[in-house]
Parts: sequence; C-alpha cells; structure tokens
Amino acid sequence: MKHLLITFENCAVGYEAPVLRNLNLSIEKGDFVSVVGPTGIGKSTLLRLIGDMDLNAAKPSVHSGVFKNRCGSNMGIVFQSLEQLLPWKTAIGNLTVIGHSKDMAFEKAELYEKSKILLEEVGLGDHLNKYPCHLSGGMRQRVAIARAMLKTPELLLMDEPFGSLDGFTRERLQQLLSALREKHAMTVLFITHDVSEAVKMATQVLVIDADGVCTTLKKLDFDSENEMHREIMRILT
Repeated sequence: MKHLLITFENCAVGYEAPVLRNLNLSIEKGDFVSVVGPTGIGKSTLLRLIGDMDLNAAKPSVHSGVFKNRCGSNMGIVFQSLEQLLPWKTAIGNLTVIGHSKDMAFEKAELYEKSKILLEEVGLGDHLNKYPCHLSGGMRQRVAIARAMLKTPELLLMDEPFGSLDGFTRERLQQLLSALREKHAMTVLFITHDVSEAVKMATQVLVIDADGVCTTLKKLDFDSENEMHREIMRILT
C-alpha cells in the first residue's frame, strides 16, 4: 500500500507569477527524489514551498493544480552553505540546541544520547566536542545531516548539500547518505546541478527545463542509469 507524503497534480508554482509549470510529482515514503535544472530556474522555490519556509522573503504559492503535503512540519533540511552550523556550539551542541525546541520532547539525557548516536553514524564519534571552525567542510555537512535527522523527519530536504565540496568528499558523502537512507528508510528530496549525482542517488528525478516546465522520470522506467542520464540531458538541452 502506497504511503504518499507529497503530491503535485498539474501544478504551477511561483511567486507573483509561476516559475514552475506542469509539475506532476508523487513522493512516497522511502523515495529519493533528485531535482535538476538550470541555475535560478526554481529548484529552491520548490523546496521552500514544500518546507513552508519564508527565509525573510516572499513565500512561493501554488497558482493552479492540486498540492498536498502530508508531512506537516515533520521535515529536516540541509543547505549547501558550510556556515549553516552555529559557530559557538560544538558538533554535538549543534544537535542538542535544537532538541530543546517546542516540537521535540526529549529528556536531557535522551537528547544527548540520540545526538551522540547520530554523530557516530555519520562518522564523527571522535569529534563530538569540536567547534565548526575545527571541522572540515565535509565534517560540517555530516553534522548538518545528523542534525536534520534528530527528530526522525518524514521528509529530508537537501538543497545542494554537497555542492561546495571537493569530488572525493562529495562521493564519500553520497555513499554515507545512501547508507543512512537504507538504514532509516528515509525519504529525501535532493536538489543538485550534477546530473550524474541525481541519477546515481535517486529513485526518480524531477527535471526542470529552461522554461520551467517539469518532467518526472522514474528510474524503474529505464534499462540503465546511462539511458536515464541521456534522457535528462535531452530535456535540459
């Protein structure tokens, strides 16, 4: 039985005017959805709509079609910036500080233990008490991923999380994310400019062309990742 978390049916999404058109997408529990498209076309607009974020700016809206979000506010988010952590908090402090928020009812000891376990899972068990300035870029993104997982989100939103990293670190974090997704049955919406990364990680890819027209491709509909890659490039060019 399908467990749908997010659905878009023939949607147009944007601000005063639509920037995304013909958006048809269903995200089921356990899906990994990559989003690719040209710079500035509206990939982050989609993420902001699903995550209900205003970020001190206008919020996007659905101009037409039907959009349903069954996750409520139970979502985690990881941004591209390597400066998204609180610099005055240690690695584990960046997790425990958000564990005191209203939507998380952890006891102090439970919060510390869960934060410690998550940081160990992302390979930072020996770096719990280090500050962000003493962590590499890849380590900072590992902390950000662990922090986003703290409340066991139904949907993990990732806005080019590996875009600022070197190729070797990027590949290692791709492997880490795949392992975490399998272990925790996570559902992920992953924005990237890298088509190879999108295809490698995803169960389906949302492709946004230069006119904002959206096409959803499912990996199961292709005989190989190379075939899917070629179809994405055809749409984008």
